[in-house]
Amino acid sequence: MVTRDAVSSQRKPPVAKHPGCLYLLMTGGFVLLLLECTGMFPPFVTFLIFFTLLLTLGWAWFLYTTLPQMSVSQSDVILGLVVAVLTTWMLHVVVRRGLLPVQSGRWRVSHSVGSVLLVVLMFAGGAALMGGVHQLAWMATSGESLVSYGYAAARRLQSLNNLKNVGLGSSNLTVRDGRLPASSVDEWGRPQHSWLTMLLPYIDCAALYQQIDLTQPWDAPENRSSFQTQLRFLQHPAIIRSPRNAEGLALTSYAANGRVIGLGWRLSPRDFSDGETGTILVGEVASQLPAWGDPLNFRDPALGLQGGAKTFGSPSGEAVNIQFADGHVVGLNPDIDPRVLKALSTPSGGEQVKASDYE
Repeated sequence: MVTRDAVSSQRKPPVAKHPGCLYLLMTGGFVLLLLECTGMFPPFVTFLIFFTLLLTLGWAWFLYTTLPQMSVSQSDVILGLVVAVLTTWMLHVVVRRGLLPVQSGRWRVSHSVGSVLLVVLMFAGGAALMGGVHQLAWMATSGESLVSYGYAAARRLQSLNNLKNVGLGSSNLTVRDGRLPASSVDEWGRPQHSWLTMLLPYIDCAALYQQIDLTQPWDAPENRSSFQTQLRFLQHPAIIRSPRNAEGLALTSYAANGRVIGLGWRLSPRDFSDGETGTILVGEVASQLPAWGDPLNFRDPALGLQGGAKTFGSPSGEAVNIQFADGHVVGLNPDIDPRVLKALSTPSGGEQVKASDYE
């Protein structure tokens, strides 16, 4: 006789459940997204992530941007529902009474609804296939690079992350000193070191900062090797192939607003009577790139965008990534109203500018 204890002892131990594939994919995607936001990935990896998200979630973004622009007619919606109901009912009646009169009990309403939905999906799939073939034909005959758009978007995103990193360092320095960073001068007023050099301890470059002799000018022989060091997060991905100038000094793609970050003078947050949200701090430059150690690394936003050597500009020729004093980054249209741009250039000009004027 088999006892209950013997039966229970023969039961198999419970098998530990492993996380499903969907859970692992969601977790991995979330981790990759967090790492991407920190700007840790090179441009090619950024492009792959962007391209994957575009393929998997592009439909959601399309609906999000398209549906608000669509006007829905109630009469058309009602007519469509009526046609769908009538079509399903007619199919159900024809199949039960005409095609399958003997086995009519096996044909249910759910079968009719599923058949109609299948036809609709087949029609939508055919339309999508035709659109895909048309797009492939356009890509095959177009003179543009197939991945140029994706690479450009990845570069813009990487540059935006670079600016956020600089802004975070500026905020940390301001919290400690009570004033914004600035380029330094010696006792005779001669330029010594760049405002970017002063940010090094706050952007994970403390070791490089300690190698620099601040008692000597930035271009002194003692400091030359330090300023030949490439800092990728200070370079737009478009200049990776030419990261140094003729003298071997490492370049940067970002300059400060000379009306806010100065040479030998420093503003405090109290000086922003116009508000830090509406005052430009740092921006992209596209021509005559300066060395990151150059203490004269300033541009004047009031001169316009994409206007030459003394202005901010984007290497892509499109929107110029600009970081504001409060840390947020916006891509400004090169055709922005000059009056709005001038107002954004001054910390205390008294102009009234709304975010909708430039975003």
